[in-house]
Amino acid sequence: MTQTINITTNYNLFKFSEQNRPVSKITSLVESIKKMDLTEYKPILVDTNFNIIDGQHRFEACKELNLPIHYIVIPATCENNTAMVLLNKAQRSWRLQEYIHLYSKTKGGVYKQLEDFENEHHLGVSNSIIVFPKMTLESKFVKLGEPFEINPLANQIVDFLKSKEIKNLPYAKNSHFVRAVKRAFEKYNTKEIDILKKYMNTVLALTSSSQYLNAFENIILKRLKKTKKSK
Repeated sequence: MTQTINITTNYNLFKFSEQNRPVSKITSLVESIKKMDLTEYKPILVDTNFNIIDGQHRFEACKELNLPIHYIVIPATCENNTAMVLLNKAQRSWRLQEYIHLYSKTKGGVYKQLEDFENEHHLGVSNSIIVFPKMTLESKFVKLGEPFEINPLANQIVDFLKSKEIKNLPYAKNSHFVRAVKRAFEKYNTKEIDILKKYMNTVLALTSSSQYLNAFENIILKRLKKTKKSK
């Protein structure tokens, strides 16, 4: 069915859907439209309440240039979130943080807490989905908005990673290292974790979490043996 392309300069009609990915820089898009305005051939899509489903960046660029907005109203029978993901995926693959943002707004719950956790600690999304869930989330489950249990040790792991002994190590934000640290918190007691923190600077950058775990084991065994001998 052919859809009618509408035109308006009333920018106040339109609303941004908070579930959609945030608008990033539009400088290059503005310059492109200045050279050749083809926006009439790619109208933005809105729902019946004028929430922008696709075309937020084009809208902002046209608004900045005082150009008319070409838009199509999609039928109320279309499910907004599904349309939003499908349309945006066709242009650029959604990043994990964009899926988390979507489910934070639509599902709330653990996804809202996960987004808040990353916004507070800035571990990087890949590391947050290692640390925050009880079982590390695979990206395919994040994209599907699968539920998960929160890791009761998450805040302790963050404190460890942000400690003065750890945070400036060259591999402190490496996902293999972070995964190994999470495993260490599940395996070792407080005394052993303190040993790790104190002597972590003796560990070289490694290429897998299993290598880091082996290094951790060697540090702990070596220091515990020395403690026993000193007694």
